[in-house]
Amino acid sequence: MAGFEDPTAAPATPPAGPKDLYVLCGGGATARVVEEELIRTGRRFVVVEKDPATCERLRGVLPPESVVEGDATDEAVLARAGVREARGLLAMLREDKLNLVVVVTALQLQPSLRVVASGHDESQWERLRRAGAIVVSAAHISGRRLATGLIHPEASGFLNEMLTAPSERPIRIEAVLVTPEGGAAGRTLGALEIYRHARVQVIALCRGADGSFAYNPADATRVEAGDRLICIGDFERVDRLAALVGRWE
Repeated sequence: MAGFEDPTAAPATPPAGPKDLYVLCGGGATARVVEEELIRTGRRFVVVEKDPATCERLRGVLPPESVVEGDATDEAVLARAGVREARGLLAMLREDKLNLVVVVTALQLQPSLRVVASGHDESQWERLRRAGAIVVSAAHISGRRLATGLIHPEASGFLNEMLTAPSERPIRIEAVLVTPEGGAAGRTLGALEIYRHARVQVIALCRGADGSFAYNPADATRVEAGDRLICIGDFERVDRLAALVGRWE
């Protein structure tokens, strides 16, 4: 992406989707891309950043309440950012040791929080995982994308189009949770007639505490409460799937 996009340029009606709060710790270049994606997909978020100049820049493009100036390793700052009510937190500080402090502190405030940490130093990744974070290496991901662009340009082009093309109806990979009260638990994918009702294809099913995936599940696959159905679609169609089986993830 060429630069940070002004959220006021987004459609007047934000996309439908989950309204959970996400906390971003760090306001650097990677955070800009994350912020753009959260804006495009209608997610609420707060950015925690201690550098006053960066905070001033952020306040120029984000609502003032979406910027919390302070040290993300400080428990009081994370609490002020809303970690106790948040769905997820992304730790993107410059050093993995600082990200580790953020992870531990955030999970003490909210043990059920989904935490993702940007990993720079591979020697620290196991500590981050033991603390409860999902570790994502920007170098590994960009390396794989570069290799895909070299070997499979069409596949890479599809991903680039999906993630970067401006649209009032952005297409994304989304997850929908099967809930006990949704009426889908115990039925097969074929019986649910998902494509007929929602016009989306389920490309994977995520099940179990370990989050194992079944790719391209067959129509005979029986879904269970707690399963997550992974699909590609715009938000209107994902909303239909959520209404059919449970709720957005």
